[in-house]
Amino acid sequence: MADEIKRDFASAVWKRHHDDIHKAISEHIELYFQQLDLHTSWVKNPDEASLHHIYFQRLLPYDAPGDTVRFDVVVSAEIVIYEQSHSQAKDGEVTEWFRVSCEAELNRGLHNFRIVAIDKYNHRENDPRGILTDSLVPYISKSQLEHIAESILKQYYPEALQKPAAVDVWKLTQNVGLTITEARLSKNETIFGAMIFNDCTVDYYDVDVRRFDTMEVNRKTILVDPEVYFLRALGSWNNTVVHECVHWIKHRKVFELEYLYNENVRMIRCQVVEKDTPDEKKRTDTEWMEWHANALAPRILMPYKPFKQKAAEIIRQYKQEFGTDDTADVISMVIEDLHDFFGVSIQAAKIRMIDVGYTEAIGVFEYVDDHYVPAHSFKDGAIEKGQTYSVPVVDSIVQYAFNPDLRRILDSGNFVYIDTHFCINDPKYVVENDFGILEMTTYAVSHMDECCLSFERTTRPNADYGAQRYTECILFQKAVSKTVNDFQYSHTGNNSEVEARAAAIRAEHEEVKEVAKIVNQLPVPFNDSLVFLMKWKGMTVERLAEKALVSTKTIQRMRNEQEHEWDLDLVMAVCIGLQLPPSLSNLLLEKTGHKLMVGEKGMTYSHLLATRYQGTIHEVNEYLETTGYSRLSDKE
Repeated sequence: MADEIKRDFASAVWKRHHDDIHKAISEHIELYFQQLDLHTSWVKNPDEASLHHIYFQRLLPYDAPGDTVRFDVVVSAEIVIYEQSHSQAKDGEVTEWFRVSCEAELNRGLHNFRIVAIDKYNHRENDPRGILTDSLVPYISKSQLEHIAESILKQYYPEALQKPAAVDVWKLTQNVGLTITEARLSKNETIFGAMIFNDCTVDYYDVDVRRFDTMEVNRKTILVDPEVYFLRALGSWNNTVVHECVHWIKHRKVFELEYLYNENVRMIRCQVVEKDTPDEKKRTDTEWMEWHANALAPRILMPYKPFKQKAAEIIRQYKQEFGTDDTADVISMVIEDLHDFFGVSIQAAKIRMIDVGYTEAIGVFEYVDDHYVPAHSFKDGAIEKGQTYSVPVVDSIVQYAFNPDLRRILDSGNFVYIDTHFCINDPKYVVENDFGILEMTTYAVSHMDECCLSFERTTRPNADYGAQRYTECILFQKAVSKTVNDFQYSHTGNNSEVEARAAAIRAEHEEVKEVAKIVNQLPVPFNDSLVFLMKWKGMTVERLAEKALVSTKTIQRMRNEQEHEWDLDLVMAVCIGLQLPPSLSNLLLEKTGHKLMVGEKGMTYSHLLATRYQGTIHEVNEYLETTGYSRLSDKE
């Protein structure tokens, strides 16, 4: 992204055309003073009026085709009025506000300034035409995006609105009057595209010699880093090109204004993403322009009506092919087909599906903790915008540590953490696959609102933004980006229902009833408790050694030695090998002198025992490595 651009169009106009405006208002007053109803208590019926001085109050710019800029200059005028009455001359001074409606051409300077009209300005008037900022950045609301994207296509690529078809970005670019040139714009793939507004010399990175060089680039050129294709595929390359087209169509006047102040201005460098800047109130002009381009590009590549038509067609085909009436059953395949058909990224196609009303798309193609979350669905209205069922490992631990309500719920053992979801621990929702790994059932993944806890997802600035290498993409939350997602658990209506359902279901489990009895039966010494629990689980020494990834000799010693300070990780591995419910694991740990609710590592282990105790030692080790901790044990 370019350095922040903040120039004042009002100052540019006033500096260059103050005299023109003064002259026009003066002539207007002299011609129309009687219609202006100018008077004082002393001068009631003036015979003439003349302008003494004008004061700039504000400038109201609004959009216009091509290079034309339309704007209203609002001024207050000190006017002297005269009256000849019975051989007595009277004079007085009044103040009147005027709106001076103007036009000019903004292209390598401000040219052809002309005044279109002058009228009185109403202070209470809500001017509908003030749709540009002082820097000439358009005001665009989310509700206008579809209309603006459609208007751009009507002007430059109308065939995209006639029937579903992929937009030929080369042809679109040509119709806009731009050309495309590929160049490596940064050493570390941090800049994906650039819109060149003035002829200039541009730095590019020469991969062959591994250093920067320069090249001459003409105005109206889009530079695209070819690495975008290799890093993100064709869809992102198309999105980058259209993104830059939007900059030219909607923002070139911003740069023409900048040119009035700085003739060296030349381009917008862009990092193209498929999400919003989080805090609208804090966006700079440059960030607003990036938001415009990021929001409009996918709407241009996937225009609303044709996209929705194609989506409905593919859904019908897949429903017929697989004999289902549920859109959620086929939604991931539909998104993949739309991604191919329109030449966009998977994520862009998914977001567009949500835009046009397919909420089933929310639960597919989520990328968390370096892997795709399995597709899932839920009833309409179960969660709102900004809520999710998918929580990364580290964020789930943070919430467990700092949210006592969530910790209480999870310590009960009523929920397990599977594929970034907190799911009710019941065979209806959770099963073991052939490898002994827990998975959510087919029923569970299509009824997330019934069995999973939801979280509020908010976004904040990332203090680490600016690291040497990153690829900013909503799919990859681990990549360094300008923003970071935070997750917060709260007692929503749906969460309260899920909590109550989990408690009721688990209360009927025979194992839960049995565990309550065992808590009071465990022997005092650790070694005797271990023998007791192994017998309860029907676990031999050899089998536990295998499941805990420790040696049989170690298990034998733990069973036989009454006085010994066993390592925390070793006891944790044994608890996981035995797949002990949280209450029993914590008791066994306490018998070795270990308490977990202290420090980050302790909280991580507590979270693990509460929500992953039915997992394998291999899963648990992978979980710990994700959080930055070492494996519990690794004897294969």
